[in-house]
Order: sequence, then C-alpha cells, then structure tokens
Amino acid sequence: AYGKPNTKGPPKTARTSPINWSRGLAAVEGDSALFHELLKLFAQEAPAALDRLRAAVELKDAAAIELTAHTLKGSVSNFGADDAAGAALKLETMARQGELGNTEEAFRGLEQKIQRLMAAIESLESGVPDECADRR
Repeated sequence: AYGKPNTKGPPKTARTSPINWSRGLAAVEGDSALFHELLKLFAQEAPAALDRLRAAVELKDAAAIELTAHTLKGSVSNFGADDAAGAALKLETMARQGELGNTEEAFRGLEQKIQRLMAAIESLESGVPDECADRR
C-alpha cells in the first residue's frame, strides 16, 4: 500500500535513515523517480529473499546462504544502506568460509537491519516521517 512517493528528495529525518540519499541518487544519476521505483521494488522483493535466506540458514546450506546474502548485499548497497550491507557481508563471508555455527544470530541481525530499511521505505512512500513510522 504505497502512496505517491515524495520525489522532492530525502525526508527531514534523512540523517537517521538507513538510506544514504546521496549515494542512492548518485547510483541512478540523480533520477529521484527511478530511485523511488528501485526502493519500492526492493520492498516488494526483500521479504521473499529473507524467507529464502532464513530457510538456507535453518538447513545450514552454505552455498544458498552465500548466494542469497550476496544478492541482498548488492541490493541494499544501491541505497547506501551500509548497516544492512555489512550484516549481509558478514553472513556471506561466514557461509563462504564454512563457519555456519553462528549464522542464526547473524541472520537475525541482518533481518533487523532489512526491516529497518523496509520501514524507512514504507514511511517515505506513505509520506509518514521515519520517527512516526516506528510507532505504528
């Protein structure tokens, strides 16, 4: 349920947002409408990616963890979401090195960061400032 995006630029709470507006807009050569479309697309696809990653973690499937975490890392990097990208990289690296003992904890950390990013996208698209969206 996304409304018309605020295409005027970053919200007033951009300093606390998990989205790095400067980097995100630079990635799309300043095209604010395209940037908003990418954010909406990510918001639509992220839940399924998290489900795939959760299943891979539960199965201790190193190859699937590595691939899915790598894909999520690339997606969130487009928005300059450094916290989420770092968490995805950690999980990707653990899987690549076969260190699967703490993947559940690493997944929970990534999931929290993705959820924060999703909340920021939803509040942006609905026109609700980030600090108000957390109270819903």
